[in-house]
Amino acid sequence: MASGTGMLLVYIFGWGIVFGTFVHYYHKRKAVALSKLEAWYPNHEERSIYYSLLALQKAQPSVVSNEVLKAALIRRAMTDIMRAVEVQANKATLPTLVKAGAMSEEFLHQFNAAEAELNAEMVSVVQEAERLQKGWGNGIMPAASEMINSSRLRELREEMLKHDFEAASCRRA
Repeated sequence: MASGTGMLLVYIFGWGIVFGTFVHYYHKRKAVALSKLEAWYPNHEERSIYYSLLALQKAQPSVVSNEVLKAALIRRAMTDIMRAVEVQANKATLPTLVKAGAMSEEFLHQFNAAEAELNAEMVSVVQEAERLQKGWGNGIMPAASEMINSSRLRELREEMLKHDFEAASCRRA
């Protein structure tokens, strides 16, 4: 009877090793695949411009003023807000598409990574704004959002004027 119990323990231990090895390599392969995913937003030109201006200001302080840095940071914040709006618009539908099998799970992981990166980017913008001017960290995102809305309204007005002009010229002809 003791040898039967011993054989059972060896059998269970053996299967535990096989299963543990499988789980280890499965997760390792999955982690490698996730690390090779493309970035959702491959580049962030406004961030690059801001850091280039910041480096130039450190090298030659008289060349780049704080106002230029603030403008570049506002532009960076505007891009981040537009990306955040896009992420929020897609956030609810992507898990449904993955469950339905229309999208791969890797795509959802890529999206979640982009969302986390965007959140970190927005925190970085707020910190940079606070560093440039005390108290500005709380106001940069609302200011950038207002500038985006103003820009969109201007584009809509121009589009409406264009259509009005085209309609008027069609009536004359």
